[in-house]
Amino acid sequence: MVSIDRKALFTVLFASSVLVANITASKLTYIELPFFGIIGVTAAFVPFGVALLLSDVLNEEFGEEYTRKVVNSTLFGLLFAYIIIWFTVYLPPAPFYEMAQEYRNVLGSSTSVMIASVITFAITQHIDITLFTYIKSITGKRLKFARNIGSTFTSQFADTFVFVSLAFGIIPLIQGLNSLTIPSLISLFVGEYVVKLAVAAVDTPLFYWLTGDDE
Repeated sequence: MVSIDRKALFTVLFASSVLVANITASKLTYIELPFFGIIGVTAAFVPFGVALLLSDVLNEEFGEEYTRKVVNSTLFGLLFAYIIIWFTVYLPPAPFYEMAQEYRNVLGSSTSVMIASVITFAITQHIDITLFTYIKSITGKRLKFARNIGSTFTSQFADTFVFVSLAFGIIPLIQGLNSLTIPSLISLFVGEYVVKLAVAAVDTPLFYWLTGDDE
């Protein structure tokens, strides 16, 4: 029978979710929500939501210090992954490889997203951990939903604002590329934040399931 350690499993799943989220964040998609209509979001909203859930689970189960170590280690892993991605993009393609331009278009065109993702992750994950720990110090072992939702709602406002501003506004301008217009940036910010709030609300039952009921 396969033996799986919860601590190791949650740690690896968190790091994997962060990596997948950062790679897929360069694609813009849309969803339709009641009262909001069609709103633009990045394709990474699901893995980002999973990463936030797992961050809270790690904090709840194994403490603030361990969670910060996981976040910092994941940050270095993310940087390492991007270095490897950039290296493969600029390797000369084989003469018979017909997808070289598509490969470059998908992975090589998201430099601004990669830079913004690393900066945003480094800032907002620690905000989430700090808020989660602070709320837990007030509520004790009870009212888990308060720290799960409260920390996520606040940190995701900062996360969405920083990421959207950098990835689709500031960094493209610095690179001399076209950035989204102000109305488009605002629309993307609102859409991203609304979706992340919805994901955070939905993941609360999963948070209870993974960590146990209130005492």
